[in-house]
Amino acid sequence: MEGGEGRLYGRGSNTQVKYLRRYGMAHSSTDVAARLTETYKGIEGFYILNRTGQLGYVSSDGARMNCERLEGVAGDRATLFFEQLARSVTASPPDTDKELGYLLPVDDSHVWRTATVVLHDHVAKALKDAFDRDIAGGRMTLAEGDRKAPDIAAERGLHRGFEDLMTHVGSFGVQVYFPVLYVRPVAGPGPAHPLRVINLLSLMDDAGRFADILTKMRRNLAERGALDQSARVEHRFKLQDED
Repeated sequence: MEGGEGRLYGRGSNTQVKYLRRYGMAHSSTDVAARLTETYKGIEGFYILNRTGQLGYVSSDGARMNCERLEGVAGDRATLFFEQLARSVTASPPDTDKELGYLLPVDDSHVWRTATVVLHDHVAKALKDAFDRDIAGGRMTLAEGDRKAPDIAAERGLHRGFEDLMTHVGSFGVQVYFPVLYVRPVAGPGPAHPLRVINLLSLMDDAGRFADILTKMRRNLAERGALDQSARVEHRFKLQDED
């Protein structure tokens, strides 16, 4: 079994515990996993960061929270990565400046059948700007018959949303986002749902030092089915003349 069973939410502040319970999430690892998968359909395999900087994910059967072990990565490298992550999160808990968006429970009105990723406006605009650059540079073309530039789609399914974030690169071809989920018991933009989407790269002093680990993590996501192209059912962007 990749990773290992762990009590990702076995300890925590009273505020966090109360917040989890407010949304019906008990405090044990198995109960949290069950409640999360019940409320946020499709999150199995996606990374979840807790308030101490511990990185984990819900097992494929939705039965428990597993801790990420980074198997195959040299022990000292993995330790250095986890220690820096823990220091960053505990010293300055992720807030709105590190957030990319948040999750909403599954909604039967959408074509996707997973939880919904709601991107913050500046993130959706960044994706749109990148799309425009690709069109202008000839790296992407509009479908035949489409004559209008696509509009910003702030809401998308879990798989489409995370893939769009993961594959977004800046003007110099450098990866900009590595999205992970985070339980943040603090008020912020959007509805008061506890699962926020944050940028893991913003927690690293120098993310380039851990390129090998980030590559391994991305491979783990794919192996767990979290980056599954067959699960994408919606278009990347909504045309301006669509309802």
